[in-house]
Amino acid sequence: MFSELIAVKTFRINKRDYEVRYYQNTNLHGSVTYSLETQIGEDEDDKIIFDDKYFHVLEERTYDLLSASIYSRMVVDYVLDKEEKKEG
Repeated sequence: MFSELIAVKTFRINKRDYEVRYYQNTNLHGSVTYSLETQIGEDEDDKIIFDDKYFHVLEERTYDLLSASIYSRMVVDYVLDKEEKKEG
């Protein structure tokens, strides 16, 4: 598969900026798909990737997908932190 960076956008969610990179992916048979990648945690390997067949669909859904991922991560972190305090 061959990937080409086609766009970079920044989204502000919960007072933090997230740089989103959009890629066009072409397989060996010539089929094209699109993906986005962004780092959501402090670790550089903490990334999320979303794929779609159509760029415009992926682009339209980016804010909703990204914010849902970030807020669900915040909820999990909150619950785990609360459990640690309870046990400790």
